[in-house]
Amino acid sequence: MNNFFSATPDGAPTRQSPFVEIGLASALAGVAGALNVMGFMIAGVFSANMTGNVTSLADRIGGGDAGDGLRYLLIVLLFVAGAIFAALMLELLAPHRRAGACIAILVAEALLLVALDGADRLASTHRADIMVDGLSFLMGLQNAMAARVSHARLRTTHVSGTSTDIGVGVGVIIGQLYKRGSLCEAGGNCGT
Repeated sequence: MNNFFSATPDGAPTRQSPFVEIGLASALAGVAGALNVMGFMIAGVFSANMTGNVTSLADRIGGGDAGDGLRYLLIVLLFVAGAIFAALMLELLAPHRRAGACIAILVAEALLLVALDGADRLASTHRADIMVDGLSFLMGLQNAMAARVSHARLRTTHVSGTSTDIGVGVGVIIGQLYKRGSLCEAGGNCGT
Protein backbone atom coordinates (compact mmCIF):
# COMPACT_ATOMS: atom_id res chain seq x y z
CA MET A 1 0.00 0.00 0.00
CA ASN A 2 1.38 3.38 -0.99
CA ASN A 3 1.34 6.29 1.39
CA PHE A 4 2.43 9.90 1.29
CA PHE A 5 6.02 9.03 2.20
CA SER A 6 6.55 6.02 -0.06
CA ALA A 7 9.14 5.70 -2.80
CA THR A 8 10.61 2.98 -4.95
CA PRO A 9 14.00 1.53 -3.91
CA ASP A 10 15.76 4.02 -6.20
CA GLY A 11 13.94 6.92 -4.55
CA ALA A 12 11.44 7.62 -7.34
CA PRO A 13 8.04 8.76 -6.11
CA THR A 14 5.09 6.42 -6.07
CA ARG A 15 1.48 7.47 -6.56
CA GLN A 16 0.09 8.86 -3.31
CA SER A 17 -3.43 8.80 -1.97
CA PRO A 18 -5.03 12.20 -2.57
CA PHE A 19 -6.76 11.89 0.81
CA VAL A 20 -3.43 11.52 2.59
CA GLU A 21 -1.95 14.47 0.71
CA ILE A 22 -4.98 16.67 1.34
CA GLY A 23 -5.09 15.71 5.01
CA LEU A 24 -1.40 16.36 5.60
CA ALA A 25 -1.42 19.56 3.56
CA SER A 26 -4.46 20.84 5.44
CA ALA A 27 -2.99 20.09 8.85
CA LEU A 28 0.39 21.62 8.05
CA ALA A 29 -1.16 24.66 6.35
CA GLY A 30 -3.29 25.18 9.46
CA VAL A 31 -0.19 25.08 11.66
CA ALA A 32 1.61 27.46 9.28
CA GLY A 33 -1.31 29.87 9.31
CA ALA A 34 -1.52 29.85 13.10
CA LEU A 35 2.21 30.44 13.50
CA ASN A 36 2.16 33.15 10.84
CA VAL A 37 -0.66 34.97 12.67
CA MET A 38 1.22 34.55 15.94
CA GLY A 39 4.28 36.27 14.45
CA PHE A 40 2.10 39.10 13.16
CA MET A 41 0.27 39.52 16.47
CA ILE A 42 3.55 39.59 18.42
CA ALA A 43 5.74 41.68 16.13
CA GLY A 44 3.69 42.92 13.19
CA VAL A 45 5.74 40.69 10.87
CA PHE A 46 4.63 37.55 9.05
CA SER A 47 7.00 34.67 9.79
CA ALA A 48 5.95 32.66 6.72
CA ASN A 49 5.39 35.40 4.13
CA MET A 50 8.74 35.66 2.40
CA THR A 51 7.34 37.65 -0.51
CA GLY A 52 6.10 40.34 1.86
CA ASN A 53 9.33 40.25 3.86
CA VAL A 54 11.46 40.69 0.74
CA THR A 55 9.19 43.57 -0.31
CA SER A 56 9.60 45.15 3.14
CA LEU A 57 13.37 44.60 2.91
CA ALA A 58 13.53 46.47 -0.41
CA ASP A 59 11.19 49.20 0.83
CA ARG A 60 13.23 49.82 3.99
CA ILE A 61 16.58 49.82 2.22
CA GLY A 62 15.18 51.96 -0.62
CA GLY A 63 13.83 54.39 1.96
CA GLY A 64 17.23 54.68 3.64
CA ASP A 65 16.54 52.50 6.67
CA ALA A 66 19.17 49.82 6.14
CA GLY A 67 19.00 48.62 9.76
CA ASP A 68 15.31 47.81 9.56
CA GLY A 69 15.85 46.36 6.08
CA LEU A 70 18.51 44.00 7.41
CA ARG A 71 16.02 42.81 10.01
CA TYR A 72 13.79 41.57 7.18
CA LEU A 73 16.79 40.00 5.46
CA LEU A 74 17.48 37.99 8.63
CA ILE A 75 13.89 36.72 8.66
CA VAL A 76 14.23 35.52 5.05
CA LEU A 77 17.62 33.92 5.73
CA LEU A 78 16.25 32.06 8.75
CA PHE A 79 13.37 30.73 6.65
CA VAL A 80 15.89 29.47 4.08
CA ALA A 81 18.01 27.98 6.90
CA GLY A 82 14.98 26.03 8.12
CA ALA A 83 14.42 24.73 4.59
CA ILE A 84 18.09 23.72 4.34
CA PHE A 85 17.86 21.84 7.65
CA ALA A 86 14.75 19.89 6.57
CA ALA A 87 16.22 19.08 3.16
CA LEU A 88 19.43 17.83 4.75
CA MET A 89 17.52 15.55 7.11
CA LEU A 90 15.54 14.11 4.21
CA GLU A 91 18.54 13.87 1.88
CA LEU A 92 20.81 12.09 4.33
CA LEU A 93 18.25 9.42 5.23
CA ALA A 94 17.51 6.61 2.82
CA PRO A 95 14.23 7.01 0.89
CA HIS A 96 12.68 4.06 2.72
CA ARG A 97 13.16 5.95 6.01
CA ARG A 98 11.51 9.14 4.76
CA ALA A 99 8.48 8.77 7.05
CA GLY A 100 10.80 8.58 10.05
CA ALA A 101 12.62 11.70 8.87
CA CYS A 102 9.32 13.55 8.51
CA ILE A 103 8.28 12.52 11.99
CA ALA A 104 11.66 13.69 13.31
CA ILE A 105 11.23 17.03 11.55
CA LEU A 106 7.73 17.52 12.98
CA VAL A 107 8.92 16.56 16.48
CA ALA A 108 11.85 18.98 16.10
CA GLU A 109 9.37 21.66 15.04
CA ALA A 110 7.25 21.03 18.14
CA LEU A 111 10.28 21.04 20.45
CA LEU A 112 11.64 24.23 18.89
CA LEU A 113 8.24 25.85 19.34
CA VAL A 114 8.32 24.93 23.04
CA ALA A 115 11.89 26.29 23.23
CA LEU A 116 10.70 29.52 21.60
CA ASP A 117 8.01 29.84 24.23
CA GLY A 118 10.65 29.39 26.94
CA ALA A 119 12.95 31.93 25.31
CA ASP A 120 10.05 34.36 25.06
CA ARG A 121 9.33 33.97 28.76
CA LEU A 122 13.01 34.42 29.74
CA ALA A 123 13.95 37.25 27.40
CA SER A 124 13.67 40.75 28.80
CA THR A 125 14.42 42.49 25.49
CA HIS A 126 13.97 41.65 21.82
CA ARG A 127 11.20 39.17 22.63
CA ALA A 128 9.30 39.85 19.42
CA ASP A 129 12.45 39.50 17.31
CA ILE A 130 13.34 36.16 18.93
CA MET A 131 9.83 34.83 18.32
CA VAL A 132 9.62 35.93 14.67
CA ASP A 133 13.15 34.65 13.94
CA GLY A 134 12.33 31.25 15.41
CA LEU A 135 8.95 31.05 13.70
CA SER A 136 10.55 31.90 10.34
CA PHE A 137 13.05 29.06 10.78
CA LEU A 138 10.20 26.68 11.66
CA MET A 139 8.13 27.74 8.67
CA GLY A 140 11.07 27.11 6.32
CA LEU A 141 11.59 23.73 7.96
CA GLN A 142 7.96 22.68 7.66
CA ASN A 143 7.45 24.02 4.14
CA ALA A 144 10.58 22.30 2.83
CA MET A 145 9.60 18.99 4.41
CA ALA A 146 6.14 19.09 2.81
CA ALA A 147 7.51 20.20 -0.56
CA ARG A 148 10.29 17.61 -0.62
CA VAL A 149 8.27 14.55 0.39
CA SER A 150 5.42 15.49 -1.95
CA HIS A 151 7.85 16.03 -4.83
CA ALA A 152 6.96 19.76 -4.84
CA ARG A 153 3.19 19.21 -5.04
CA LEU A 154 2.47 20.59 -1.55
CA ARG A 155 3.42 23.85 0.12
CA THR A 156 2.31 24.84 3.60
CA THR A 157 3.12 28.53 3.39
CA HIS A 158 1.86 31.02 0.88
CA VAL A 159 4.06 32.42 -1.91
CA SER A 160 7.26 31.28 -0.21
CA GLY A 161 8.06 28.56 -2.72
CA THR A 162 11.14 30.27 -4.11
CA SER A 163 12.71 30.64 -0.67
CA THR A 164 11.87 27.01 0.07
CA ASP A 165 13.31 25.85 -3.25
CA ILE A 166 16.57 27.69 -2.51
CA GLY A 167 16.80 26.03 0.90
CA VAL A 168 15.90 22.60 -0.46
CA GLY A 169 18.39 22.95 -3.32
CA VAL A 170 21.24 24.00 -1.03
CA GLY A 171 20.39 21.22 1.45
CA VAL A 172 20.32 18.58 -1.30
CA ILE A 173 23.64 19.80 -2.73
CA ILE A 174 25.32 19.80 0.69
CA GLY A 175 23.88 16.36 1.46
CA GLN A 176 25.07 14.92 -1.83
CA LEU A 177 28.54 16.44 -1.40
CA TYR A 178 28.71 15.02 2.11
CA LYS A 179 27.69 11.54 0.92
CA ARG A 180 30.38 11.65 -1.77
CA GLY A 181 32.99 12.86 0.71
CA SER A 182 33.54 16.07 -1.26
CA LEU A 183 32.92 18.26 1.78
CA CYS A 184 35.46 16.30 3.80
CA GLU A 185 38.08 16.67 1.08
CA ALA A 186 37.45 20.40 0.67
CA GLY A 187 37.11 21.23 4.37
CA GLY A 188 39.58 18.83 5.92
CA ASN A 189 39.27 15.62 7.86
CA CYS A 190 35.69 14.59 8.65
CA GLY A 191 36.75 12.35 11.50
CA THR A 192 36.42 8.87 10.02
